[in-house]
Amino acid sequence: MYLKGFYEGVLIIGEHKGKKVQDAKAEIKNLMIKSGEACVYYEPEKEVVSRSADQCVVALVDQWYLDYGEDEWRAKATAYVLSEGCRVSHSYITPFSCLNNMELYSKEVRNNFESTLGWLHQWACSRSYGLGSRLPWDKQWLIESLSDSTIYMSYYTVAHLLQGGILNGQTTGPLGVTAEQMTDAVWDYVLLGKKTEADADLPVAADKLEQLRREFTYWYPLDLRVSGKDLVGNHLTFFIYNHVVRSFVIRKPGLFLFTLFFLDRPSLSSRNGPRASVPTAISS
Repeated sequence: MYLKGFYEGVLIIGEHKGKKVQDAKAEIKNLMIKSGEACVYYEPEKEVVSRSADQCVVALVDQWYLDYGEDEWRAKATAYVLSEGCRVSHSYITPFSCLNNMELYSKEVRNNFESTLGWLHQWACSRSYGLGSRLPWDKQWLIESLSDSTIYMSYYTVAHLLQGGILNGQTTGPLGVTAEQMTDAVWDYVLLGKKTEADADLPVAADKLEQLRREFTYWYPLDLRVSGKDLVGNHLTFFIYNHVVRSFVIRKPGLFLFTLFFLDRPSLSSRNGPRASVPTAISS
């Protein structure tokens, strides 16, 4: 009822008469905040427990956001996932490249994607502590883990050439290319095949560029993505957004396999806090 009213409902009285609810909501919200009739309030949708077993609250801080609600970006992701003709059957989904859509073999999966694509807007993509990559345009911030886990698998395709198994970067890999040489223009060619006359003097030799590009196109797009179905609400939808915008996933089919482990009924997930060690779980 709520979803139907939100997406199809039309206001019949007031200043916004004739507008759809989903269109008028943001305008009414901004007017109420501006007039002092409302304030912005955030809270977790349910109890969230950290890995240290502490209850989490929402903190209002300066933050960078990814705007997954941007119309053109959302339209690409939605068209890919929810195109007409998606079949419903089992419990996995297969991106179907020639039709630019996904065959959804589970009604539950389709509903979860549809719901997520409907509510997902701004997502906080940075944090001030922990492990991770620095935000390129604001080095004081780190990219939070879910935002940093959407296309990293594309790097796996060339990591052996650039690093040669040395993870700390102390030496160059077998290709002899340094991190400084891997400029944005170089990555544009390796991952996207983009190269213009202005790129004629790229810092990486042509034969090495071709080797990197060949490795990427051989291994990518990935044909197996293993994840938990509870991540449809964030990571897997981010994954689709960030791949579709780069045209990574629509070249040939890929497979997502959703798995979820349960121990004494509740699901095993980080937001439920530490529940059991691996040996304990196995012996239970």
